Amino acid sequence: MRLSARRRQRGQTLVIAAVAMIPILIMCGLVIDGGFVFTTQRRTQNGIDASAEAGAIVMVQNLPLRNQGQAQPMTDTMVKAAVDRAASDNGLTTVPGAVYTDITGNPLAGPVVVGSLGGVPPPSAAYGVQATGSTRVGTFFSSIAGFTGFTTTASATAVAGAINEICAADQACGFIPVTFPTALTLCDGSNKQVNFGSGSPYGVTTTPTSLNESIIPLCSTTAGSVGWLDVQPDNPACTGGGTKDLACDIQSPANQTLDLPIWIHSTTGNTNSVQVQNALNTYSGSVVGTYEPGRDKIVQIPLYDCIKNSVGQLQPGPVCPSPPDNGTGSQTYYHIVAVAAVILDHSYIQASNPECNQTPGSPPVGGNGGTGCLKGWITQISTSGSVGLPNPGTPNTVWGIQLIR
Repeated sequence: MRLSARRRQRGQTLVIAAVAMIPILIMCGLVIDGGFVFTTQRRTQNGIDASAEAGAIVMVQNLPLRNQGQAQPMTDTMVKAAVDRAASDNGLTTVPGAVYTDITGNPLAGPVVVGSLGGVPPPSAAYGVQATGSTRVGTFFSSIAGFTGFTTTASATAVAGAINEICAADQACGFIPVTFPTALTLCDGSNKQVNFGSGSPYGVTTTPTSLNESIIPLCSTTAGSVGWLDVQPDNPACTGGGTKDLACDIQSPANQTLDLPIWIHSTTGNTNSVQVQNALNTYSGSVVGTYEPGRDKIVQIPLYDCIKNSVGQLQPGPVCPSPPDNGTGSQTYYHIVAVAAVILDHSYIQASNPECNQTPGSPPVGGNGGTGCLKGWITQISTSGSVGLPNPGTPNTVWGIQLIR
């Protein structure tokens, strides 16, 4: 009898232990499945971010033409296709919903659903896309507690407009303190610009290949000036002036906000220094002519429309003289009106730089290679700075997109 009782007690202990394991298994399952859900949520958010940005990238291609009152080639159907493709490429299991927004990210009245208009351009009031999507997540262990799955949902808004800042104050930005005319030009045999302001020989691309790479020359603009800028306030880590200071400013740009347009003074320094060239090439990879994602970085290059002497550092005025001045050496100030985004492939700023007249890239700069060149891909899509409404009819606007969530 005593043996039978002990056996019954042992059997009861096993039942109690098994029952006690259930909440432990549920807790472990929730922890494991919760971590998987968190990872999926982050992936869903990234996918929706990409979807909104993809729609805005299509829209931004219409803005220069819309601003000039010209026909717009990109349609509502194209915006919808870009949104859906980005969602699929990023693993979203449902087709995202998307609506058009104004420049501040607020949905247009209606709302106006992306894809509902067909083969016509997006509405004239539309400057952005708000996308929403979800991903269904199965469970591994939480089904013990009756949880058969979870749904992660995310939304994001991206707007397209005119870039109105050079470097956003809260973002790192590869800002190269060298100027180019608003209509990029070639150099002649004596390093001077050819046909300044009369048009650009360069194309714009968002799909970099060896066939569409640009060679952008550093031409002399005035006596004793190549257009290196003394942007203030300076990075306090960059001291001493001259070549060393310039190289430091390139590698560690100050993160102040510069409202455009603005006058900025030229700076001194050995423009052909290997120190400056090496600083520039910290933004590029090692294989010239091949786009290396993550290594060939987007840099911001300021564009100017006129030159004037003794304006005063970083002042918003005066307006450009008419006709524009040529400037005289160290007294030269540049009127910065916009920025261009360039995926930097490689920089050549030493001696005669024969590479500036050789492939990969085009067009050759001519003459002896100017005072150097940058090789890369010019894109109107910028990843830094805020965007806003353009001034109607302004031809020199640089366009970009901004993810504002």
